[in-house]
Amino acid sequence: MLVASTFAGASTSAELKQVLLRWAKRYTPDDTIAERIAQRAALVATADAEIPFDPDLERQLFTVLHAVALDELGLTGCGAAG
Repeated sequence: MLVASTFAGASTSAELKQVLLRWAKRYTPDDTIAERIAQRAALVATADAEIPFDPDLERQLFTVLHAVALDELGLTGCGAAG
């Protein structure tokens, strides 16, 4: 399980969500969809014990967000990120 305070650029859950939202906005200009992508990515990253741990937490979070964004945009299924 990932903990927001371990992410170097985000010391709080709110800051982590802002990082994810900023990344999500690169996938779509629609703020509602970007917020949904960021929220789903945060949920997956904190709840999915099957995501393999990566010492590079930023890369791991981006991998999760990327898979969620593709699924949300209907470009691919959201399977295990990795």
